Amino acid sequence: CNNGYFPVKNTNGQFECQICTEHCTECLDATNCKTCITTKFLDEGKCVDNCPAAHWEDSSDNSCQDCKLGCAECTDLDHCTKCVDKYFLNPQVDGKTYCKKTCPPEYYKNTAENLCKKCTSNCKTCDDGDICSVCNDGYFLDDQGKCDTTCPVGTVKNVSAGTCNDCTQKPKCEVCT
Repeated sequence: CNNGYFPVKNTNGQFECQICTEHCTECLDATNCKTCITTKFLDEGKCVDNCPAAHWEDSSDNSCQDCKLGCAECTDLDHCTKCVDKYFLNPQVDGKTYCKKTCPPEYYKNTAENLCKKCTSNCKTCDDGDICSVCNDGYFLDDQGKCDTTCPVGTVKNVSAGTCNDCTQKPKCEVCT
């Protein structure tokens, strides 16, 4: 059969050609398309105007392709734009964006938007953008969740822990060093 048609055995045992469904240029049978016209995309044997959620439109072969795991929306295999619940849009690496269950160092999980957001400056790990839990090397965590190279009055640097520790409770201590 020519393109746009598929073979069917009639009651006499002979094959005759029947037309494929609308917008289908090549098909396996009446319900399964193999290729679509250039303005449509092939999705599970059907020609559609737009690909469904968690799929991207591959114009090289006019087909709908799955986004990577965790992606709710994507523009191609390596560019997620929105993540499903419990996955977070990670910052771009080598021009690619993915959804992962974790965020890289210096980022935190923003559950409202399902994306990784940058911690405040000098912060290695944080629970949200303003409250740090671990500082970058050379910085010290105060009791307000801020990182700085100095510690507030009444505290002393704990170099091994990277924190500012209270020293005002020590007997006869007026100034900490």
